[in-house]
Amino acid sequence: MFRTVRHWWFEGNGQHTARLFVFEFVVVVAGVLVAQSLGEWMHDREIDRQVTEENARVEYQIGRTQQFDRVWTAAAPCFRERMLSMIAAIDSGHRYPDDYLTLPALAGYTVEPIPPAVALPMRDKYGAKRMEEFFAANVIAERDLTVARDLGDQWTKFALLNPRYGTLEGADRASMRAAGAQALRDLSRIQLAAAALETIGKRLRIAPIASADGHGGQATFPAHSCDEIWRTGNIARSSP
Repeated sequence: MFRTVRHWWFEGNGQHTARLFVFEFVVVVAGVLVAQSLGEWMHDREIDRQVTEENARVEYQIGRTQQFDRVWTAAAPCFRERMLSMIAAIDSGHRYPDDYLTLPALAGYTVEPIPPAVALPMRDKYGAKRMEEFFAANVIAERDLTVARDLGDQWTKFALLNPRYGTLEGADRASMRAAGAQALRDLSRIQLAAAALETIGKRLRIAPIASADGHGGQATFPAHSCDEIWRTGNIARSSP
């Protein structure tokens, strides 16, 4: 058998077959490596695209939230003045109609959290400090919306000042006093959050975005005066 194999090899058939096998093996291995490298390159490109889009999304939302915070900052003194007058009415016996007691429509925006799948590559591309700022902006914006909702809840308790609900009882007065104190705290917290987000925007060089062109929303600007807020029932307007 060994004589047959030596004969097959030295006649050239064996060497030809071996060379053919080596060539095909190299071609297959090279093809696998190229395909693997191409796949990794395409994956990296896709991740980079997601990271770039996510960065743009967060920047836009920070800019829009800053603009809505400016709306709130302008409206807060009007709300505080109205709330103080309603608190004073608890003991004075003064009563108000519904239009005076109704809270205007509240405008708000938020910064959505960054998905975990792109958080690490975003940190690698933009740096840990920027990611910390993004995280802080998300926390502040979400907390701001929660406080605004709480303000609305406290405000509705002053509907009892409408004479249609009859005489105020001691429990009614106590409930409204607590609601008024909480509402005033909420207004202060909203203003503090607005200032904090404004600071983050300056560090990131992200300016407030008044126009929502290309994002399916409308332009947002602060109301010109307290009278406008109470007259229109809105704290924001769609033009400067």
